Amino acid sequence: MFMKYSIALTLVKGLSPKILNQVYALDQNEKKLFEKITQNYSCNANKTLDRASQIIEDCLENNIQIINQKDKYYPKLLLNCIDRPHVIYQKGKKHINHIPCISIVGTRNNTKYGLDITNEIVATLNGFKVAIVSGLAYGIDIIAHRKAIDLKIPNFAVLGSGHLQIYPKNHQKEIEQILEIGAIISEFPPKSKPTKYNFPKRNRIIAGVSQSTVVIESKKKGGSLITAQIAGSYDREVYAVPGNINSPYSEGCNQLVKNNLAILLQDMEQITEELKPNACFNEKIIKNKLSNEEEKVLSFVLDNQPVHADRIAFFLKYNPSKLYAFLTQMELDLLIIKKPGNYYVTSQ
Repeated sequence: MFMKYSIALTLVKGLSPKILNQVYALDQNEKKLFEKITQNYSCNANKTLDRASQIIEDCLENNIQIINQKDKYYPKLLLNCIDRPHVIYQKGKKHINHIPCISIVGTRNNTKYGLDITNEIVATLNGFKVAIVSGLAYGIDIIAHRKAIDLKIPNFAVLGSGHLQIYPKNHQKEIEQILEIGAIISEFPPKSKPTKYNFPKRNRIIAGVSQSTVVIESKKKGGSLITAQIAGSYDREVYAVPGNINSPYSEGCNQLVKNNLAILLQDMEQITEELKPNACFNEKIIKNKLSNEEEKVLSFVLDNQPVHADRIAFFLKYNPSKLYAFLTQMELDLLIIKKPGNYYVTSQ
């Protein structure tokens, strides 16, 4: 019953994900929240609930999972994003929380250089505990998906449409293969058609579920640049593959580096280095002999990084002053690092 209200909240016209997240933080009773919101927005409550019920039926008939923010399968990194979708629709054999993700995005009109670099990057990631995320589009996106499929690397495709309106239709074969080793994710109800407005929204999910984003070939304007900028705003690492200064398909990547919006990707080790386990981190934990409360904080940061201090306090139900005492001490012990915007990550 309550899932119906989760979906209904996302169907209210004029209610942006950012505003919904703000009011949801104050009142997580979705039924009451929906009733309050429909009084302030031009929304027919009964019709909206009927539509939500139909969406649930569509999902049940097509084995599509509905995941809201309270669900343990909701992407943990996405919870740190202020404009995250309240509900996502997912289909596949894996959930995104079981493995770190790296997103690979780029132009739809790639050159051979882009093809070779994409395949090389994905191949380099093979053997690490990592998944690939992209948007299933023509060009760099589908190249990354196909190479990951060939190497049996878990990968996730984020749609700009509903599950029953796959776009591009030519990639249906890849969809079936991804379902076996990963999942298909969308914030749009199953029968939603692809529109030009959906794809910028889709890009924030690609950036939000990934710890790093790699941009391979991009014109001066394009969706991959939007993804890179969003990833940067989420305080995630962004890498850009440099290219020929005379090539229009490298202009976007070169601009990202020039404007300090991305790290120049010169060799594959730059990406894999952050995936290597750091034995010193475990030694630090043993050396500092953390209390049970401190262990809970460290574990929460480790599982959700980068994570805002307010979210740590909310989920662990710690008094803010007490929490900041723990965080400060852990910083001094070199266990965690404070990032801009009051976000925290582990030092591993």
